[in-house]
Formats: sequence, C-alpha cells, structure tokens
Amino acid sequence: MKKRKPKKRRKPFFRRPKQRRPSPEMEDAMAEADDLIRDGRPDEAVSLLIPWLAKYPKVADLHYYLGYAYVKANHLWAATNEYEMAMNLSGDVSYWQPLASIYMELNLKALALRAFHMVMKYDLETQDLTFVREVIAVLEEEINFVAQMLQRPSDKVKKGLLFMEEGERALQTGNYASCVGLNKKSAKFLGDWPPAWNNMSLAFFYDGKPQEAIKVARQVITNYPDNIQALSNIIRYLAWTGQVDEARQYWEQLHDVDPPDTSNRLKKAEAAAILGEDESVYELLRPLAKTEIGPELPPSHYDQVQTFLAVADANLGRFRPARRRLLKVNDNSPVTLLRLEAMRDGRPGPGYADRYPYFRSYELLPREALVEFMELVEQVDTISEKVWQKRIRQFLTRYPQIILFAEKMLWEEDQADVGLSFLELIDTPEAYAALRRFALSQAGPDHERLRAVNILQQAGQIAAGEEVKLWQNGQWQPVKLATYEINDEPEEEYPDHIVDLLLKGQLAINAGEFAEAEQHFRKILSIDPQNKTAYNNLATVYSRQKKEKQAKEMLQAALDIDPLYVFPRVNLAHYLIDEEKVEEAKDLLAPLADKRRFHSQEMAAYSFAQARIAIAEKEYEGARSSLELALRMDPDFEPAQDLLDILDQQEALSGLMAGWERMREEMAERDRKKRLKLQAKLTTPDPSLAEILPLYIKDQLTAMGHQVIPWGGWSGYRKGELVDLLIRVLSDETFVANVVEQLTDADREALRFVLAGDGRIPWQQFADKFDDDLDESSHWNWHEPESVMGRLRMRGLLAEATVDGEILILVPVELRPILPKLLSHF
Repeated sequence: MKKRKPKKRRKPFFRRPKQRRPSPEMEDAMAEADDLIRDGRPDEAVSLLIPWLAKYPKVADLHYYLGYAYVKANHLWAATNEYEMAMNLSGDVSYWQPLASIYMELNLKALALRAFHMVMKYDLETQDLTFVREVIAVLEEEINFVAQMLQRPSDKVKKGLLFMEEGERALQTGNYASCVGLNKKSAKFLGDWPPAWNNMSLAFFYDGKPQEAIKVARQVITNYPDNIQALSNIIRYLAWTGQVDEARQYWEQLHDVDPPDTSNRLKKAEAAAILGEDESVYELLRPLAKTEIGPELPPSHYDQVQTFLAVADANLGRFRPARRRLLKVNDNSPVTLLRLEAMRDGRPGPGYADRYPYFRSYELLPREALVEFMELVEQVDTISEKVWQKRIRQFLTRYPQIILFAEKMLWEEDQADVGLSFLELIDTPEAYAALRRFALSQAGPDHERLRAVNILQQAGQIAAGEEVKLWQNGQWQPVKLATYEINDEPEEEYPDHIVDLLLKGQLAINAGEFAEAEQHFRKILSIDPQNKTAYNNLATVYSRQKKEKQAKEMLQAALDIDPLYVFPRVNLAHYLIDEEKVEEAKDLLAPLADKRRFHSQEMAAYSFAQARIAIAEKEYEGARSSLELALRMDPDFEPAQDLLDILDQQEALSGLMAGWERMREEMAERDRKKRLKLQAKLTTPDPSLAEILPLYIKDQLTAMGHQVIPWGGWSGYRKGELVDLLIRVLSDETFVANVVEQLTDADREALRFVLAGDGRIPWQQFADKFDDDLDESSHWNWHEPESVMGRLRMRGLLAEATVDGEILILVPVELRPILPKLLSHF
C-alpha cells in the first residue's frame, strides 16, 4: 500500500511572533504619548516613543502608537511603516483600513488597491462598503489604463506598480539601496516607463552615487525628452554638484514644457528654484497660491508652494507679500526666522546672502550623510592625515554637494564659523574657490573674511607678498599679504656671562628688587654698550617704578641700536595709545609690517599692540583676531587674555540685547500667526459686533473699553459682560460720536474709504492706501497701535473677515448707518 504524504499545513497569512512583555515604564510612555497626541502635540509623542523601539522592537502597540503619532504629525510615509509593522506583529488585519486611506493620500494607488481588497476580503467594518467598491473600481480602471498605455498585461503592470510604490516608500524613508532594488524589479514589468527610473535616479543621488543618478536621468530624457521629473532631477544633480552651466542647458529644454498636473508643476518649479529663476518659480506656482490644503495640495506641498512663492516674491523685491506668505507656513525653524527678519529689514537675503534661498543646507544631503560627515570631522585629530585625507576624498566623491552645503551655512544661515571650518577641512580646489569668493567679498564682518584669507594663505592658495583687494573698515583696500616665519630661537647669541647677568636681572625684577636689577643691566652695558636687551629690560625696571621718562629713554636707546627690535617699539606704542595718540602709535609700529621673522613672544607682543589700536578705533572684530593670534603665540600672555575677556563681556552684552530683540521678533511672529487665525474666523462680509468682539481676548477688549467707554467701574467685568457693554456703547450714536471726535484726519479718511465700498473692501487695498498693523503688538493694553488700521481696530470701528478666500477689512454692520452722518461733521 502506497504511503500517503502528510498534508502540508497552510501557513497563516499573518504570523504573530512571541512578543516581549512591555515594561510598566514603556506602558506609561505609550499612555503619555496618547495624551500628547490628544493635546495636539504629535511630534513630541514621536520623540517620546522612538527611543523605546531599540528595546522593544516587537511590541505591536508601540508601533501602533508611533504610527498614529506620525499620522497626526502628518509624517505619512513613516506612518505606513509603523502600521504595517504593528499589523504583522499583532496579526490584526483591521490595520488594512487605515493603511488604505494613507496609501490613497500618498497617491500610492497599487498599494491602496491591495489594501482595499484586504478590507473587503476580511469583511472589515467600514462606514460605506459601497464607497470602497467604487474606489476599487476606479483604481482598477487606472491600472488598466497604465497597462494599455504601456501595452503590457494588466497583472504584470500591477506587480510592477507595487514594486515601484514600495520603492517610493523606501525613498521617502531614506532606504535608498532598497529603493534602487525595488525599482529595478519594477522596471522588469514596466519597461522604460519613467516613474520607476526617476525614483531610482533620486535614490542613487542621495545614496552617494551622483554619476549613476545622472546616467539614469539622461537615459530617461533620451527616451522621453519632455519628461519633467527627469529634467528636474538632472538639473538638481548637476547644479548641486557644481555643474551649473550644464544644468542650465537642461533648463532651456525644460522651460517650454507645460506641466500637466500639480506634481509636475512643483517639480518644474523646483528646477527653476535651484537655478534661481525667480520669475519662472512665481509664474509656475501662482495658480496654486490660493489652493487650500486638500487632495490636490497636501500639507507638505502647500508649505512648499507658500515658501517658494515667498522666496520668489522676496527676490523680486516684494517683501510684504513675501512675509505674509511665509507666515502661513507652520515653521518656526531658525532658517525661517532669519528669512523673516531679513524680509522685514528689506535686505537682499538672509545672513550675508545677496538673495533668498529656496533650499536649506540640510536639504542637499540625506541625514545619514550629514552624520557620516560630522563623524569624519571629529576624527581629524585622532587618525593619521593620510587616512583622513583618503576618507574625505571618498566622501567628496559620493557627496560633492557638501561644498554647497558649507557655503549655504557660511552665506545664508548665520553659521559662518562652521562653514569656514568645513571648507578648510574639505581642502579641494572647489572648496578654496568658495573660500576665495567669501574672502574677497564685502559680506560679513572683517575678521571672518580675514579668517578666510588666512586659511587660503596657509594652504598656499595666496602667495606670500601677493597683493589682493580686501574690504576692510568699510572700504576697498589693497593689502599685500605677508607670510611670517615664527620660531622660538633667540634672536641674539650672547656670551655666557652676559646671559647670566640678564637672568639675574630678570629674577630681580620678578622679586621687586629694582635697584639690584638695574645694577645687573648697567653692568652689561659697561661690558657691551650696544646690548639692546639690557636697554629694553632697564625700561621695564623704570616703568615698574613709575619712572616713565627714563623708561621711554631706555626704549628709544634700544631702538637706536636695532630699529626693528619688536619689544621697545611695541612698548613705546603702548605709551602713545595710553595718551590717545593712536595715529602716532600706528606710525611707530609701521616698520614692523615689513619684518618677516618673529620670535613667538615678539609676535604675541606685536599682535597685542595691534589689538589695542583696533579697540581704540572701535574695530572690535580686528582686535579679536589680533588677540587670538597673540594667545596662539603665547597661551600664557595674561594681558591679551584679560583684554579678550573684556571683549567677550561686551559681546555677551550685545548678544543679550540681540537675544532680547530676537525674543521680541518671535513674540511678534506668534502674534502674526494668531492674527492670521483671527482673520479666518469671520467668514461673512457683514458681521455684527456680537460676532466680532468675542473673537478678541480679554486684554484687547479692556484696551478697547478704555478708548470707547466714557465712564469707569467696568474694568473688573468678565469677558462676556465686557463684550455686552461694548456692543451697547458702539451701537449708540452718542457714544460713537465721542469716539469719532478722538480720531485723526487719517483715521476718518480711512473710515470713509471703507464705507464707500459698502462697508467692506479688500484688506490689501486698504493696506496699500493707508497702512497695516501686522508689525504692531496685539497687546493693546501695553502697546497702543500707531497705524491707522490698528487704531481703528482697537476702537472696534474696523474688523477683519475672510470671504471666499479673500481677506476683507470691514465696518461692523451696526456702525455702517451711524458713521457716515458723524463723519460728515469733519
């Protein structure tokens, strides 16, 4: 009898591995994360949960809470990974339902189709099964359309799309090698269809393989010359790796290609932004300017549109609309605050830049590459120079855009020290070209440009004696750069008995035995009348005894023997500085400028004197550079350290004032964001006082009361009581007459202007004719507005509303029949 084979047991669709029981501390963390999410702080929940993954990677609930936090924080790509992990660990098929929705929002149609099929397969509870069936039908139809277009079987196209979309997820979450592999699999089913190849080229670029990225992009462009994604990609790769001229050739090809949809419009705008084509950026994105967040424009794309339009506006000189656009973006990062500050001041760009950047430094490289670079920087003093140079060259081959990264930090992001240090370490012709651009510019303070010059000089990029034109002290000056030889060898070789007397004299000075010291130095001069060191030391003896005239005579005697003897020349210069004869001190030190060989202590003394002159001339940056050089030459030079400490204290005070100013700016930015929300709360063109006044906070209503209520005793009212009282007062012609009488002529003219428009006009029209109060404090109790708009809003005579996407300035309906009559008397 034939033995029957044992029946193969079918594996379950979901495996549920043994889960490590979470600790009470982690359960508390998940509960806290849940509270944070409910409180609208999902990013904090993400930061709280991520550290627990290392210890509990297989706890499904942990992945669920992290995925939920990512969803609420609008990090949908990361959310898909966590939800899938939670589903696989728990075996809970109900995760297919939120995954289907997220895939749809991310436009991952093949993945969404698979997820919706799973919703139907497992008969998951859903609000509308009919809707799910309709979505499945639409997605199937779209995939069939792609199959017909590619002339390939539908089932194979579906597989190809699944691989491609999984590859896009890998790209978005930084798994670049996986993205390349998945898109190669996709290409086997989809052929040369561009989307998979475009994603593959992006993965190559961010994985440190720029040449392969460029090769793939060129291949796509050869097959599809009008493919916007490929053209935009290659412009990015070439421009960010220093090949700007070739990038511009591709822009000429892309310029005339019309984007068929929002995604391609954004990609073309990115290419224009990379090349600084501001007009093109503006024209491309202007149709999306008033599009609200939704299926056509998800939050991340909305922020990109508003940011790019703001930068384009600013680069075209339109600072006010630029600031308004940037304030719509929920971004309080230092880079955004720098942009807002520069726009407020009407500067051509943030930091030292002459234009506003579309991209931040850290957008040029993936986070992993930046971490790798920082680790490399930390190794510079711990490994051999040969090994370090090899590693930095390998990194530069993979990420040549690190030079542009350093330049952006230097020019745009208020991190000049870091940018200069990075360029110095990179040590390539391209890095030195970047340093030279900065050194020979007018950007930044003098000492930062001088530092760039010193780096170039030490690297042999500027020859000794080469004359360059530098911007110093507010003007272009020809500067001949000198190279000094610093050594610790004594300049003079004295016989042993002279050395012995010099040593005894110095010891006597240190002990305060000045008469004994004088005897030793006089004895030297009786033996060697041309001993300049003895004269210089005698000057010290007399100076310590406050015998300044004799000290100066000894210094001059030393100089008569050797006109380039540093110490007496420097010490005489100190006397002149003390007497506020700065020009004479500079003239006295001038001969030392031609000296090429210094002992380290001579250079320290010379630099210290130059620092004192710089301080006298209020050139504090130059003074700092000189003091830092003095301390490099002699770390124990106390006078230099003391003077540097004083400069630090002054800078700290200035920094404190600047910090206060920044804090005021941040408060102002918060006020402006609150203002934008306030403008959006009213949506009717004809609001009543009862609709308007409750929108203000109690402090604002109190300030309004001081302006319009002619009697006291109401300041202790609750907010609702105060609102009712203000409505009664502002609805009464007698009381309103009193308010109108207090107005300026400009205030009254503005009211007439609004009333002429049926009591409501576009906000921008009012601001252009009169002014706006966006830069004024909303705390009216402490800062009474000075603008016309602010003064009228504080008195309840004007309000704001957003109707059909347009912000209006308007008169409350109760005041529209009252004000014309009252204004006619003026």
